Amino acid sequence: MNTALRPWAGESRAWAGVPVSRLEERARALEKTARQVDPEFLGGMAMVWDAFATAENVSPLGRLALRQDIVRRLAIRLRMQQESARWCDAVAAQPIHRPVFVVGLPRSGTTLLHRLLADAPALRAPRLYELNDPRPRGTDEARRIRRAHRIAQTTHALAPAMRAMHPLDAQGPEECSFLLPHGLFHHTRVRVPGYLRWLESRDFTEDYRYFGRQLRFMDTGTPSRWVVKCPSHLWALEAIFSACPDATVVWVHRNPQTTLPSWCSLTETTMGLHTDRVDLSLLGQDWLRIWSQATVRATAARQEADPERFIDVSYRDLVADPAGTAAQVLARLGMDHRPHVPARDRRTPDHLYTLERYGLDSASVHRAFADYLASTGNAAD
Repeated sequence: MNTALRPWAGESRAWAGVPVSRLEERARALEKTARQVDPEFLGGMAMVWDAFATAENVSPLGRLALRQDIVRRLAIRLRMQQESARWCDAVAAQPIHRPVFVVGLPRSGTTLLHRLLADAPALRAPRLYELNDPRPRGTDEARRIRRAHRIAQTTHALAPAMRAMHPLDAQGPEECSFLLPHGLFHHTRVRVPGYLRWLESRDFTEDYRYFGRQLRFMDTGTPSRWVVKCPSHLWALEAIFSACPDATVVWVHRNPQTTLPSWCSLTETTMGLHTDRVDLSLLGQDWLRIWSQATVRATAARQEADPERFIDVSYRDLVADPAGTAAQVLARLGMDHRPHVPARDRRTPDHLYTLERYGLDSASVHRAFADYLASTGNAAD
């Protein structure tokens, strides 16, 4: 695939010389507008683009995927700027109504719980086709669903292991990283330490205000109560509370001894699509630091917030009784509903992983997450 794409993707040096303004031109053509992306947002996308352009071992497929993704994000920004111009300032500044953020270390059961909570009639989860191309509900849905289905099919064809780790469904609830301009998700494609350092000092408040504006844009009629999920939210709870003052956080706990190698395995797969070579030991060290730091940031934000804004869920309880555990969470949210639990597809292969494959061991993981494990009691066992 990469050999076939090389003439289309261009060589690394030529790609590195392409300014982000060229991608903005493509986005303006797609949206059929002469409007320009606001400088702050465009500068942030230039940060991502330049970080990838100077990264090592980016494959032709990786270059094309990133180019496509940044054009998509710029096009959505142009669309949102045009829509915002039609709103009065008071409406544009309103936060989303009582959102529910499902958080936790990646691979801790957040996807399962998110999908169960989305079964409640009073909650709405963004679907993959909506996240990929956000528009008001009911707008051009058939075309958007077909496009998202092609994305899912292509991903599963290029990386069959994704079917076991995180299968994609065009009409199913999905992670909302598609709506955030910045986050740890960019680091899952290619190792970009410069961009990561920039993230570590970033105030994400405006990112989450923009996130909320997109969700409101996707609503029609009565505003929805959204339930959203993404591991990167752990990194930015303080910003979430600032942008969404009445948000509730549902935090799923699972032992990092299991979640970390599972995440590394998933990231190895996504990096394998975007790079020519993956350094497994470096991958393990990177994400050990990133996710342990995320728990420190999230715990600090929690200590400053109202305890009633948090609902804790044990992964052990969730897998033992998915419907019952989700019903308890919904009861805390003021809803009387017991979700339907779909049968597991037995054709799905098992997902196998070990700490040792990524140069890690139990002792180092325990040290890195000692404070988090101590704060959760036995919930993360």
